[in-house]
Amino acid sequence: MKTFKKDKQTMNCVCSTVSKGEELAWGVIEEETLSERSGKRFEPESSYPGLLATLILTVKMKDVQLYIHSRRVQHYTHLFTRALNLTHEQAQMIALAALFHDIGKIALPDALLQKATYLTLEEYEIVKKHPVYSALILRKLGMLDDLVEAVYHHHEHWNGRGYPDGISGEVIPLGARLIALADAFEAMTAHRTYQARRTLMQALEELRRCAGSQFDPVLVSRFCTKLQAFFLASLTNSR
Repeated sequence: MKTFKKDKQTMNCVCSTVSKGEELAWGVIEEETLSERSGKRFEPESSYPGLLATLILTVKMKDVQLYIHSRRVQHYTHLFTRALNLTHEQAQMIALAALFHDIGKIALPDALLQKATYLTLEEYEIVKKHPVYSALILRKLGMLDDLVEAVYHHHEHWNGRGYPDGISGEVIPLGARLIALADAFEAMTAHRTYQARRTLMQALEELRRCAGSQFDPVLVSRFCTKLQAFFLASLTNSR
């Protein structure tokens, strides 16, 4: 598998670019604008921030709700990584994987992404291909192996009943296990036309119920504790 050069300065530049939210760093590569770069040779590694910013806009143009979901999953994943004993580089990698975990959905029909009712079994099988598409896109960009694998495996289950490979337990990459929790929590607490929005406590209770089957039980405990503390602090600060 082709890998993205493990260069701290380059990774910091990439993560800085994609963390700008609505203020996408269009054409900004190591503080250079597109006009400043005109006529220069193509430099794959230094061009990554611009490429990833393009991917972000592609998601947003494809489906605004998918874009919002991806941002929120990245936010919750980032909160969680801060509570774990991870290196700065590991935390950045996982947060970036969380942002692009659903990038493969740009290859799916709009009718499926925007369907207001539950998917049929046939439709669900099509949607289940999105982790593979996501990994292929990120691999083509030469991203880190660990990042690609976290995206590829984020729908695996602790008990081995997930997809695409049906692996289980700690064989599932840590990044994928973290994204799975953030992904599920965001889906339960966000507005969906086909399901009722759950409260914070209802969502956390569902995560706890699925600990040991769908999710890593140790991570569930830590994730729920971190989220409760975060929302309690947010509530207190808003008063």
